[in-house]
Amino acid sequence: MRSKLSVWWRQPSGGRDVMAMALPLVVSMMSWTLMQFIDRMFLMWYTADALAASLPAGMMSFFVIAFPFGLANYAATFVAQYYGAGRPERMGQVVGQATWLALFTVVLVAASRPGAPWFFSWLGHEGSIQVLEVDYYLTMALGAVMIVTSAAWSSLLIGLGNTRTLMYVDMATAVVNIVLDYLLIFGNGGFPEMGIAGAGWGTSLAHTFKACLLLAILLGTEYRETYQIVPGMRFSRELMLRMLRFGFPNGLQFFFEIGTITMFVNMVGRLGTLALSATNMAFNVNSLVFIPLFGISTAVSSLVGQRLGDDKPDLAARATWSALSLSLCYGLFFSVAYAVVPDLFLFAHAAQADAVSFEEIRRPTIVLLRFVAAYCLFDTLYMVFAGAVKGAGDTKFVLWVTALSAPYPALGAWLAVSHFGWGLYGAWAVLTSWVWFLGIIYLHRFLQGKWRSMRVIEAAVPLKEEELSAESTNEKPSSEAGLLAAVEPASGG
Repeated sequence: MRSKLSVWWRQPSGGRDVMAMALPLVVSMMSWTLMQFIDRMFLMWYTADALAASLPAGMMSFFVIAFPFGLANYAATFVAQYYGAGRPERMGQVVGQATWLALFTVVLVAASRPGAPWFFSWLGHEGSIQVLEVDYYLTMALGAVMIVTSAAWSSLLIGLGNTRTLMYVDMATAVVNIVLDYLLIFGNGGFPEMGIAGAGWGTSLAHTFKACLLLAILLGTEYRETYQIVPGMRFSRELMLRMLRFGFPNGLQFFFEIGTITMFVNMVGRLGTLALSATNMAFNVNSLVFIPLFGISTAVSSLVGQRLGDDKPDLAARATWSALSLSLCYGLFFSVAYAVVPDLFLFAHAAQADAVSFEEIRRPTIVLLRFVAAYCLFDTLYMVFAGAVKGAGDTKFVLWVTALSAPYPALGAWLAVSHFGWGLYGAWAVLTSWVWFLGIIYLHRFLQGKWRSMRVIEAAVPLKEEELSAESTNEKPSSEAGLLAAVEPASGG
């Protein structure tokens, strides 16, 4: 008799199915983590001021595009539910409308660039840091449009479950970014030494490279013809309104949450360069957990969308609990490691950094990693269950939770720093309690079960009698067979 663990692993929507979908996405997100980690490690080697400036400026560059990114990112849920419902003709249209939404980013970035010097001056950080923040923001903003465009074009691969191809794209992008960072930050290989601006250029060019790869994949014969990619680029008012209806709350969630973290970092920055550098380093190390969890959350959204599109909510629930089991093991490992051996995660930053400057930053960073350890498992709950309810279309709840809770970390950090004198650790205590709340509230929402009856796609139009007669002579392929036909050739390549 097979063991319970074996049954859990092999059953539909069990551990194996979740791992097949999530592992490539985790590797993709780890590639993104590696890009950020090495980017900031190189900046620490360059100067401590460059490291301090990179986090607020980097967060600000993503905050500007957070809303359209959330909209474009949600297209994967539509693709997943259309796939589960066996309606491939709608998937290319989803990608097309997401591409139109991505173009909105051009307006936001163009409007933000002239005000960048004023904004970073208003934050009140030290003068030398402000100059670096502006340089980094202006160069990072150049690639912002490509980030949102890549999210739109990735939605087809994620919704279909072809996450392996996306993994290869992200791995190649990470290699390009690391090489460009090495050349442009330090002036190696005959390139000019550009410092923090070189890091921004490297990231922007790498995201452009990723967008080009994704476009080449979508225009490949199997995707272009099966999902009508080119005709799908035509504007569809009906589908665009539906995507805005469900994607708008997701976009606002990204906007509020990225804005919250951005303001939190800026409040910490008022405590000085040391506090800002320590926070930057702690977030950089925390990305080893958070960004891969984002990959798992994306996988959960896609799996839930596929199962609900096929009217199998029990399998959607099983996929969510399977993902949680895997995620808790991952999060628990890092939670213990952050608390017990924090220096293990800091040695790379110290390798080429000034010893005196690094030691000064190291001491508070170790304390901050204990805060990360305290909220790590709650972050896991949040990412998995938020991914599940969003995959169903429960985005109004997501919006309400975000709107009501998002001001808390920034406001709490402001009070802790400016009024109560709690300093850096008080601000991080506020952040930790916020993550605890999010984990608990999304667990409660999932257990309520309202998501089981939700869908983001419209009901299929019933076939006419003559169409039914024609259909009876041809066996309609199952959704599973459709996935194999669409995905396996791409994966094998």
